[in-house]
Amino acid sequence: MKYITLFSSLVILIFSGCQKDEPLQYQVVIMLYKQNPYGEISECKLDNQKAYCLSQLVYDGGTSVYNESGDKIGTCNYAWGPVDAICSKLNNCEVIYRAKNNILNLPFIDKYGLSR
Repeated sequence: MKYITLFSSLVILIFSGCQKDEPLQYQVVIMLYKQNPYGEISECKLDNQKAYCLSQLVYDGGTSVYNESGDKIGTCNYAWGPVDAICSKLNNCEVIYRAKNNILNLPFIDKYGLSR
């Protein structure tokens, strides 16, 4: 019985340690999805940290940039004049969510199952 309890405790520690940094980032992605379920969310790198871009899927729509904590840190809208300097520092961007049937006819993407 002693070994079963020890083994169970070890399994719980292992699985709880594996998911340590994911919840905050996933919460940020959920927050962005709730802000605009008809838009597009990209996961990018900004100075070796994650950043998220929430874009409106409309012509001349802008993009808001958020840090990995979910704080808005910039805006990129090339249609309406100068953009924040942060826009040129984003790299390795990957679209993780894009709404179905969007006006731009871009394919639907839902990497994390947000629309379920």
